[in-house]
Amino acid sequence: MEDPILFTPGPVELPYEVLVQMAKPMISHRSIEFRRLLKNSIEYLKKLFGTENQIFILTASGTGAVETALVNLVDKDMKILVPVYGEFSRRFKEAAMLLGAKTIGFVKDFPVLEDFIELIEEHEDAEMLLLVYNDTCPGLTLKWLPEIVKKAKSQGLITIVDAISILGGDVLYTDKWGVDVVIGASQKCLMSPPGLSFISISDEAWSRIEQGSVKSYYLDLRKYRKFMERPETPFTPAVSVLFALNKALEIIIDDIGLDSWIEMHKERASAMYSGLEYMGFKRVVPQDLQSNTVISIYPPEGITPEGIIEGLRNKFRIFVSGGMGKWKSRIIRIGNMGYIKPANLVALILGICSLVIREGREVDIKSVLESVVRGVEFCL
Repeated sequence: MEDPILFTPGPVELPYEVLVQMAKPMISHRSIEFRRLLKNSIEYLKKLFGTENQIFILTASGTGAVETALVNLVDKDMKILVPVYGEFSRRFKEAAMLLGAKTIGFVKDFPVLEDFIELIEEHEDAEMLLLVYNDTCPGLTLKWLPEIVKKAKSQGLITIVDAISILGGDVLYTDKWGVDVVIGASQKCLMSPPGLSFISISDEAWSRIEQGSVKSYYLDLRKYRKFMERPETPFTPAVSVLFALNKALEIIIDDIGLDSWIEMHKERASAMYSGLEYMGFKRVVPQDLQSNTVISIYPPEGITPEGIIEGLRNKFRIFVSGGMGKWKSRIIRIGNMGYIKPANLVALILGICSLVIREGREVDIKSVLESVVRGVEFCL
C-alpha cells in the first residue's frame, strides 16, 4: 500500500533527513550528548519565537503546553479574558474554567480588532488575556495580534498566546510584541513528528508563577527552570523526537532561512486558495483573517465536504480534514504546514479537480494548473 499523503493540519509529512533521526541509537537524558542536543534545540526555538525569554521543551502535545501555561499562572476566581472565535479558542476557555477561573469574552466567528480592544477596555480588573494566534478551525489568524497585545499590556494584563499551528508558518516576534507566554508544538509547521511542545516565559510571567501555587507535579515550570541550569529536563523526554526536531530546525534556520520558510507558506497558501477557487470552492474566512497554514474552504454547491474528503482518501490516499464543532460537515480544511513535496501538491489539487469534474462541474483547468505551477515553486 502506498504511503499516505498528509494535508491535515498536523501531523504533517516528514522529509527523509528528519525521519532517520528517530532511528538513532538512544542516549541517556542525563548525558553530555543530551545536554548538547537540548541546548541546541532551544537556541533554534528562540529564533523561531523571536525571543530571549526562557523556553522549555515538554514531552506533551500542544494541548499539554496550553495546560502547562494555565496551571502555572491561573488561580481560582482569577478574572481572565478569553475571546472565542474558533474551536481551539473555545478549548482554551474550557481549560481555564476547569481551574476555577472566571472567564469573560465574546463569541464571534470573525471578530474585528475593535472587538478585542473593547473587551480589554471594559474589564480593567482582569488579570490575564488568552489568545489563539491561529485557530485551525475555522482557519483564522489574528493578524492584529501585536495591536491586541499592546493594548492588553497597557492595562497590565499577562498575555498568553497559543501559536501551536502557526509557529514557523507566519511571523512571530514574542519580545517585540511583548507577549508574556507563547506556546508551540513540533507536529505542525516545523516538519517534525508529534510528541513535543514548547513554552516561552517572560520575566513578568515568572513573577506571577513564583507568587502563585502550581497545580501540577509534571507540569510545574519551576522544576523545568531548575533543571535547565544543567541543562536537562526534570522527567524523561521523548529523545528520538527531539533528535528529529533538532534536525528539522537546523534545516529551517540554517539551510533554508526562517524568512524564506515563512514566505514558502505564504506563497503556497496563495496558490492553493486560487487553484481551489477556480474549481468553485469558496473561502471560509475573510481575507484579513485568513490563515496561511490552514486552507479552509466551502465546497461547490451540491458537493459535500465528506464527498471530497472521502474521495481523496479512498482514491488517492490523500488526507485532508473536515470542520470541527459548529463547522463540522460544513467546510474542508487543508494543512499547508512544513514540508510539502511538489508531487504531493500536484496530486492534491488535481485529485480535488478530478472529483469536482466527476460531479459534472466545469473547471477552468488552465487556471488551476497555473496555480499549481506557482505553488510548486515553493515546495521542497
